[in-house]
Amino acid sequence: MVDWRTRGGDVLSLTSEYAMRAVVYLARCPDEGPLPGRRIAAALNIPPKYLSTLLRELVRCGVLEASPGKSGGFQLARPAEEVRLHEVVAPFEAVAVARKPCPFGNATCSDEHPCDGHRRWKRVTDELRRFLDETTVQDLARPRRRRASRPARRDAARAARPGPAGRTRRTSGATAPRSSTGSA
Repeated sequence: MVDWRTRGGDVLSLTSEYAMRAVVYLARCPDEGPLPGRRIAAALNIPPKYLSTLLRELVRCGVLEASPGKSGGFQLARPAEEVRLHEVVAPFEAVAVARKPCPFGNATCSDEHPCDGHRRWKRVTDELRRFLDETTVQDLARPRRRRASRPARRDAARAARPGPAGRTRRTSGATAPRSSTGSA
């Protein structure tokens, strides 16, 4: 059984996840020109035929451009900072373009006649829509800054604290040079 907490709750379909991953991958390789679908599939561990189908759909929707031929492939149709995530998932997700029916199976559920879970679920879907509308592909394609490990941050903070008599603590473990008389 798949633990929903490890996959983000599957609010978006796996197809949308693959589409976002592929588009972000292309945004991270802007100087390489069109990339073959099989290279994208291999890099992202996505089944090639499945990826090919969704890449063609993204071309049809104007998110990607396709170049035929031996040196052809796929690339973004516009700069990454102009492509919003909702454009990437809209072809694959009803939630990106219109409200889905009540996920709890209540046929009469609406904003006017909400079921018990309606308001809470609406907050989730509204936040998802806001995220998809506000986030660009470039926002996700930027290289991640690596954070120092917890011990490294702790050691850096400890080294920055003043030691006895206001002196900065030594972190290298080196000792002060001794005088020729043997006293420190």
